[in-house]
Amino acid sequence: MVSDVTYNAITTDFWANLDAIGSQESWRMFGTGGDAKGQPTQTNSISHGRRRFGSRRSWSEPRTRNLTVGVRHRSDTCQTGV
Repeated sequence: MVSDVTYNAITTDFWANLDAIGSQESWRMFGTGGDAKGQPTQTNSISHGRRRFGSRRSWSEPRTRNLTVGVRHRSDTCQTGV
């Protein structure tokens, strides 16, 4: 497992180049009945997918294309090419 991962991208570039997050078996959809925002208040149901609880084998690993990804070390330098 990798921790303290960094990436350098514009948000839209990041999401456009994220082409996979695990398999169907490694995630589960969760939702909530409402999301109140705005003036006047607007409500709608929302949901977010995330990894299942359990063993590390079920961890949803993201796969990106055309992004520089690295690990930030204690010296605050970023080693890229991971």
